[in-house]
Amino acid sequence: GPGSTVDIYTGMAKDECDRSLEVTQRRHGRTLQNVKYKIRHELRSKLAAAENLENLPLESYDHIFLVRDEEEKPDKKIVAEVIQMQAILAQRQKQGRFDPVCEIGEKNTVNELFQRGITNYVNTKLILAKALPKLVPPPADMLRIRACIKRQRSVSAPPSRGTFMISACES
Repeated sequence: GPGSTVDIYTGMAKDECDRSLEVTQRRHGRTLQNVKYKIRHELRSKLAAAENLENLPLESYDHIFLVRDEEEKPDKKIVAEVIQMQAILAQRQKQGRFDPVCEIGEKNTVNELFQRGITNYVNTKLILAKALPKLVPPPADMLRIRACIKRQRSVSAPPSRGTFMISACES
């Protein structure tokens, strides 16, 4: 809402993240209104490091979203960030609610997060695995379309059953 601020803690360079946000806004025909954002850049390899996470005002956040970075062992990094943030908040003796939304891609990560008391997660690989078959025409339809194209008849494309977009400053 009005007056909201968003901290984007990312391994992406500030100018690259700014461009990504601008492109996303243009693509959707919307702009961020009443929201200010601050990009907090850190080396990708050091995003989960305690000394860097300690610089974030974790206790002041109303919501925390941890987005996977498609590098080596992304789910392990998410779990490491959760563990580090929990330790930092405990050290600061902040008893507030810590309930981040974590993007995961592996089923076993659910158990690791549950052991830490985290039940708010989105398994994007599972969502895509379930959604893609609904977006792609069945093989019989594809064969019919190919056969029609070979006979040089015009064929309208199968109707789209949905549009999915997942966007973040980590690529």
